[in-house]
Parts: sequence; C-alpha cells; structure tokens
Amino acid sequence: KSKWLKDTSKTIILIAIIVAIFIGINILVEKLNPKDIDLTKEKLYTLTEESKKIVAGLPETDKIKIYMFECEERDPIVDLAKQYSKANKNIEIELVNPEDRPDLISKYNVETGYGYFTVVVEAGEKSKILNSYDFSIVDYNTGNGVDITEQRFTNSIMGVSSKAGSNIIYSLTGHGETSITTEMTLLKTYLELENYEIKELDLLSTQNIPE
Repeated sequence: KSKWLKDTSKTIILIAIIVAIFIGINILVEKLNPKDIDLTKEKLYTLTEESKKIVAGLPETDKIKIYMFECEERDPIVDLAKQYSKANKNIEIELVNPEDRPDLISKYNVETGYGYFTVVVEAGEKSKILNSYDFSIVDYNTGNGVDITEQRFTNSIMGVSSKAGSNIIYSLTGHGETSITTEMTLLKTYLELENYEIKELDLLSTQNIPE
C-alpha cells in the first residue's frame, strides 16, 4: 500500500512538472510572438526581402488600407497580408463582413455570396480591386497554376502609393487586332504586375490620341 502511494505521488509530481513546463513554453511563445512557419516549398506565404524593402521605403505620409472581403482569419492570404502590416506600420489590414460595410460594397461594387473573395487596396483617392482569380495564373507550358499573391499585393500597394506614376499602355482595337484583355490575358497580367495600366484604344472612333 505504501509503495502504491509512493508511486502515485511520483506520478502526480511528474504530471505537475509537465503541466508547468507546458504553461511556461506557451507564455514564452506568446511573449516572443514568433513568425508563422511557412511549410510551403516555394515559401508562398513569406514576404521576400524585395517586397519588404519596397514596402518599408514608402513615404511616411502614405496611409494604406487593405480591405479583405469574405476572408477569414485562418486563410493563408490573410497571413500574408498581415506581413505587409508588420513591414510598414502605415499599412492596415481589415477583414470586412459585407453586412457590416455596405458603404464599401457600394463604393467598390463588390460582388458577394459566390464563394469568392475580394481585396481592395486603398490610399486616399487611389484604389486597386483584386478578385480571387487575380492571385494566380496558368503556366501554359505545364498547365499548372502559379501563385502570384505576393506580386499582386506588392504592386497594388505601390500602385496606390504617392510614389506611383501614370504608366498606361494602350492596346489598339478596331482593325481586327488580337485583344489584350480577352486573348492575351497572360501578357496583360505580367504588365499589370509591373504597375502598368492597360487600356484599349480604337483609333477609328477616338478624336484625340492620348499624350
């Protein structure tokens, strides 16, 4: 009987030590606030040094909001967006419940309820609207999808900043040309990732050629 009590006491002490260690580790981790571990092979949800440098170099006067419609806290794209906020305190992330912000739904003509999400990057009067399908492209050589989430975020942030210029590429129409918006979508995507705005121009109907 005494042996049983002795063994039980040891077990209780051992359990108490394990619980104390567990609590101590959790308190330490909470204080350190370590970065999330990105287990993807291509590090899809870790900001590159290039993006960090670009974002950190934005003017102090730039106040940028990233509205994320119908996204949840656990979504990987939300984790990536938050890294921009860590890289620059003037970038604020807001997860938007469409029912709570009808003003934003109306302002940016956001469609909801179709299983897709929308991201709006805004700074003052400038804004970039991104839909679910804007964050990936298809590699026509392999047929596989390519994630371009970081490129989209970085270039959208740059596009609404005060440092952004007016870079417009006009695609001619009206003479049977290949449409850049419907038939050359990959080229259009790459140009947009370089912060060019793509517009179509019909020389037969326009009176003035843009400068």
